Amino acid sequence: MPRYVRPSWVRLKVDGRRSSIATGPRARSGCLSAEFLARVDGSPVPMLSVALLASTDGSSVRIVVRDLRTGRTIYEQAVPQ
Repeated sequence: MPRYVRPSWVRLKVDGRRSSIATGPRARSGCLSAEFLARVDGSPVPMLSVALLASTDGSSVRIVVRDLRTGRTIYEQAVPQ
């Protein structure tokens, strides 16, 4: 019997934390997104987003990286599962 595997997951290593953070969507068709912010002139500003979007049938995951300041897609690729 095939083992259940999440379509995508994230593992974060953050300076100052003892352990990494690892998680992913529960459903095979689940998606994962993260937003990265940087402080600009004293205020947090969204800079970058990363999304891993599973297809409804679970056959692929689309990876999309966007520059949130310009709205431009920096990287996009479909990865078969």
